[in-house]
Amino acid sequence: LTAMGNTVVEATSYDEALALIEGLPEIKRILSDISLIGEKTGIDLRNALPESAPPIHLMTSRPPEDALHKTAAANGPVLRKPFTQSQLTSFLQQDPNSP
Repeated sequence: LTAMGNTVVEATSYDEALALIEGLPEIKRILSDISLIGEKTGIDLRNALPESAPPIHLMTSRPPEDALHKTAAANGPVLRKPFTQSQLTSFLQQDPNSP
């Protein structure tokens, strides 16, 4: 991400991510893993964001047949880890709300 000219702010949990998103209006894009520390997931984060929030893109190392992966993919593209910079660049150009 930094090689693509982005500044990265990291969060490990749903609560931390939500607080950062709400507290940093300069955030232009969100890239979240489906799996986060705690009970809530990146899917929960996506669902909790207001329409005014920046676009959220989800990634995972879970296999495509995993229930969380399927749930995430039903609502938008999911980037499978590991990935290359080229794959990440292409992924971030996709509409995150288009399954």
